[in-house]
Amino acid sequence: MAFCTRLLEQKTVSTCLVQLEKWGIAIVLTDKEKNHIRMEEVFREEVKREFASKNTECKSWRDGLFESTRSRFLATAFVIPFFLWIHAYFQSEIEASKAEATFVKRVELEIRERLAGHVNLLKQESPMFFTDINATYLYPEFNGWGMSVLLIELSKKSDSLPDQPLEKMKQGFRRSDTSQVMQSAEALGWIGR
Repeated sequence: MAFCTRLLEQKTVSTCLVQLEKWGIAIVLTDKEKNHIRMEEVFREEVKREFASKNTECKSWRDGLFESTRSRFLATAFVIPFFLWIHAYFQSEIEASKAEATFVKRVELEIRERLAGHVNLLKQESPMFFTDINATYLYPEFNGWGMSVLLIELSKKSDSLPDQPLEKMKQGFRRSDTSQVMQSAEALGWIGR
């Protein structure tokens, strides 16, 4: 019985009957039963063809999208370059933001070092403070940059520093007011009290 079941799973009923007859196993069926079996097989074939046609319609769209020459052309001509461009764009944005953060840190360090180097003149409220502080520099790219310019660059690009003490320091440099510069530098924590 299990042998017949395996045979039926692999082939149609009529081919199984033919095979059994070849082996000498006789199965007695009436003509009505044989016609019924043939009709079932015809019906199964029709259903298989119908499912196959529906499956090829759905499959053809997917296959056409992923396996056709046209899709390969579109992928190589548009999709892959688009993703490469997106990657390069975001990579350049990341590098630009890192470069800007590095620049802001360098400007802040330049200002801190200039103030720390001239803290004695600042505490004495000497007018020489404003000329000496612009004459010295830590980084060569800031040679010739005055403190006002450094403070303007820092206020434009830095979001981490409080605006009010930074603005007061810029005003103190514009007015040459050492006490206002001293208070702002202390408020920002750039020099000790």
